[in-house]
Amino acid sequence: MTSSERNFESELISDGKNRYLTISDKVYNKTDSSFFKATLKPGEVISENIGQGLLCTIPTVLPVSDNSVSPKADKNNYDLLMMALKNVQLKDSEVIALPTRIANVIIVWNSIRHFYPYFEDLNLNWELQFEKALEKSFTDIERSDHLRTLELLLAPLQDGHVSVRMLRNPKRYYPDFYSQIIEGKLYIVSAGSNKSLNAGDEIIEIDNVTVAQALDEEKKYVSSGNVDLINERIIKRALVREKGEKINLKIKHQDCDISNVAVKAELTAFR
Repeated sequence: MTSSERNFESELISDGKNRYLTISDKVYNKTDSSFFKATLKPGEVISENIGQGLLCTIPTVLPVSDNSVSPKADKNNYDLLMMALKNVQLKDSEVIALPTRIANVIIVWNSIRHFYPYFEDLNLNWELQFEKALEKSFTDIERSDHLRTLELLLAPLQDGHVSVRMLRNPKRYYPDFYSQIIEGKLYIVSAGSNKSLNAGDEIIEIDNVTVAQALDEEKKYVSSGNVDLINERIIKRALVREKGEKINLKIKHQDCDISNVAVKAELTAFR
């Protein structure tokens, strides 16, 4: 910080035809002075106890050399830390503890609030979305319940680039046929290995739930502004099952006959 004294200087300029008077603001630096006498020095740190025996230590200054900050981290200690983290055995459970569920909602909500590039353009009560997700997380029982809570929180963004996934999710499987939504109805496009199905057949029920109800339910959890992408994702969600699990379909064939067809979820990739 410097203190200074202002002065003005003038100059007459001619271009051969016209003459101009220019006035400029000239600054004369007198003495240099700082706001604070004390300054931070390399090597100084701040250490705080953050609870449960954990100590957080943060350097106050990070001098920069050509390629990295100084002092450089100890590579041996870093390698030992990474090895220890890899050996951590997390208890796999279908139940996620309430504090973790609440923390997940807070993290997802804040990530969108502070880092989503189009947040200011959203016509959305984001605080209300937070309250709804927080309330629902109290009643979530299984991991799948909590995943749907987070998906429901993100769905109103209508952005196909936004998604949430759970770590260590079991593999999901799909039946061996390809279907599409055409004019609001779900049709078989390719029957795959299912001899009881034919291209052009209409699926009217999935596990005793009408297709309209099943797809409307899944649509609530899909974030996208693209109709084709929404349709693809809600079909996928409506048909995903555990390996070998049976899916009961009610089919309206092209000759208008209606039959019940059972298919198994056996493919790891959605057709």
